[in-house]
Parts: sequence; C-alpha cells; structure tokens
Amino acid sequence: MSHLKFHYAFLIFLGCCSLTAGGFALVYNLAGVYMLPVSQSLGLTAADVSLWLAADGTMALVAMPLAGHLMQKPNMNKYMTMGAIVTTCGVFCFRFCTKPLHFILCGCLTGFGMPYLYGIAEVTLISNWFSVKKQGRFLGIAMACQGIAAAIWAPLYTQIVHAIGWQDTYVVNAAMIAVMTLPWTIFVFRRDPRQKGLQPYGSSGEESLHDAQEVDAYVGVSLGDALKTSGFWIALIASCTACIGMGFESHQQAIAVEFLGSTGIDEFQAMVIGSVMMTFYGIGTVVGDVAFGEMLDRMPMPAVFAIFLTMFFSAFLLWFLFRTSIPVLMIGSFLLGSHNGLASVGYPLLVRRLFGGRQFSKIYALVNTACSFFGGYTALLISLVYSGFGKSYADVMLVADCVVALLALFSFFAIRKIGTYTWEDEMGNIVEPYEQKRIEEQSHV
Repeated sequence: MSHLKFHYAFLIFLGCCSLTAGGFALVYNLAGVYMLPVSQSLGLTAADVSLWLAADGTMALVAMPLAGHLMQKPNMNKYMTMGAIVTTCGVFCFRFCTKPLHFILCGCLTGFGMPYLYGIAEVTLISNWFSVKKQGRFLGIAMACQGIAAAIWAPLYTQIVHAIGWQDTYVVNAAMIAVMTLPWTIFVFRRDPRQKGLQPYGSSGEESLHDAQEVDAYVGVSLGDALKTSGFWIALIASCTACIGMGFESHQQAIAVEFLGSTGIDEFQAMVIGSVMMTFYGIGTVVGDVAFGEMLDRMPMPAVFAIFLTMFFSAFLLWFLFRTSIPVLMIGSFLLGSHNGLASVGYPLLVRRLFGGRQFSKIYALVNTACSFFGGYTALLISLVYSGFGKSYADVMLVADCVVALLALFSFFAIRKIGTYTWEDEMGNIVEPYEQKRIEEQSHV
C-alpha cells in the first residue's frame, strides 16, 4: 500500500485524538480550574464541589462493563454518540448547580457517558483500523493528545472563568466537548474497516485478515474463555498496579517540601518547585505515550516493557538517593510521568496481544473498570503508607520500588502467555494466535 494514499483509518485516528483532547481533558483536567471559584461563589467547601468526582467514579464502575459490551456491536458509534451527549449534558448542568446534591447528579451523568469516549474507544478503534505493526504508534499519539490538551485547556479556561464567570464558562466547556466529539461519533467512526469496504491500514491484503501477526480485529478469544486464563488475571493485576504512578502525581509538592526542607528552602519555594515537578511529570506522560507506541512497533514487547519499567523504577530510586537535588527531582518526575506509556498504551495492547480483537472491548472493559476503581484510591494508599512509615517520603520511595519490582514480574508473566491461548475467527474456526516475535521487515507510516 502506498504511503501517499489516504486511508479512512487516518480519519479514525484524528477522531480518537479529538476524543482524548476534547472528551477526557475537557472534563477531568479542568476540575481544579473550577474548584475555587465555584466553592467561593456558592459558599461551599472544596469537598462539596468535589463530590461530583466521587459520583463520576462510582457510576463509571457500573457503566464501563456495559460500554464494553455495547461497543463490541457493529453500530458502536451510536452508543458513542449517546455517551458524548450524556457527558455534554453533565458538564452543561454544572452551570445550574447550587448544592452538593446537584454536583453529585452531574457527576453521575459524566461518569455514565465518559466510558464511551475514553479508554475503550481509542484502543478498540485504532486496533481495529490499523494492522498490528502500526497500532502502537497511532495509539500512543492519540493518548498523548490528552496530556497536550490538558496543558492548553487549564490556563485557557482559567482566563475564561475570570472573564465571564464559572456558570457561563461551563456552557462554553460543554459546547466545546460537543464540537470535539459529536461530529466524529456521528459521521466518522465505524467499528471496523469492513463497514467501509476496506482493510486495516498496513495490512498486506485480503489474505492477511485472518493472520493475527498482521490483523487481529476479527480473531481472538471470547470473554468467557479469557476469564478462565491466568494471563487475564495477571494482566489485570499488572494494569492496576501500574496506577500507583498516577497516585504520586498529587504528592509531588509534598515530596518537594519534605526533601528540600533540610536544604534551607522555605515551604513556599518548595511548593513552587513541586509545581514545576508536576509540569515535568506532564511532559513525561506525553513523551511516554508517544515513545512507547513508536518503540512497540519497532521492538519486541518484552524489550519495550523492560525499558519503561526500568524508568519507572529509576524515578523512585533517584528521588530516594538524590532527594535534595532539584534537577534530579525534575528528572524523577519526568521518568515517573513516562509510566503513562505503560498504562495508556502498553497494558491495553498487552491485553490485545493476549486475546485478540474478536471480543476485545468486552475483555478490556473489565480491566479498565478495575484500573479506574483502584486508580481512584492510589493517592490515598500512598498517604497511608506515608503515615505508616513515620511520615517519611524517603521510605515511601523504597516501598514504591518494591511495588514496581512486583509489577515487572506480573508484566513479564503475562507477556509470556501471549500466543498460548486458542484463538478463533468469527465463524468459530481455530486460527493461529498472535505470537511474541519480531517481524524484521516492517513498513512504517
């Protein structure tokens, strides 16, 4: 296939980029922007306003398995459209909130709608529309758009709130979500290339459609059979364990205050340094997503996981050994942020390599549900470990490295299970599963 020929898969890719930038980022990455002006205006506490996040997370636990089931259907874009409308309505209704209960109800709407827009959707669509050897690059870029967008939306919407007030800003916010999601879900997204009379981008021809080394959209393991395997449960545990990196994001200012306090830097200066660490963390998430996907298309999966797990481990080790060095703290934050490549690209595609695409959205929805639940408690768990070890972040770093070591064991155990399960096509015929091997001759976009 000529590299110059346009393929509908690129529209799918652009739509996924718009979903991560305009769906997830415009809902969750702006929570902090509204917190202070909303609470001060209504005479509520920050905890009252934050109740929508708790309601959102709780509703998502219920909605995500349902979304995984519905998005396995040929008309998945209709359900994505429904999710976009519900999410938009949830954000729009924030404009009318005056009591904690109102925020809870809005959170229920966003929690129900978002599973159709973020996580399951991008991995499913890109994996279906691109050949195996090109999935990593395009998924990595799409997921990185969330981090890039967060860096743009937060300062922009801070200025909008200051200019027109938080109520009208929520209206602008909801309109932007609708503009960046609905045109794609209504007019562009289709579950797989056959609905457009095409083959996945990067495939070598019709004969490759049942060759799992090239295309895995139509072959794989059923949900029931996947749940009976050790690979599923180990991959689920690994995916959840990787969420500890996200938990440390909110602790970075406190880490800076503790580590730099002994150097004569006052608390305010240390908090400013901690905020810069968070910026480096954000840069690391974007670089991690793109780099992991690009490397996965060029290298064996075990090697890519080894590199990123080493960086994950090194972040905590550097913070422990050189805790009073400001440059090293920044480097550690960047390395910690790069773990997002594992969470957003690595583990979703690991599950895909284990079980194929035949019922992938159903299978991955369960993994994503568990990660969402566990991820919501990681910051709290880190706080509990911190208190349990005499309020010492240095000791927490050692515990974190032990957890990353266990994560590596789980990850490589799951990777070793790739190619060991029986795959079938849509007619129930047994096909050769994807095998963990490097294809020397690869073409790249």
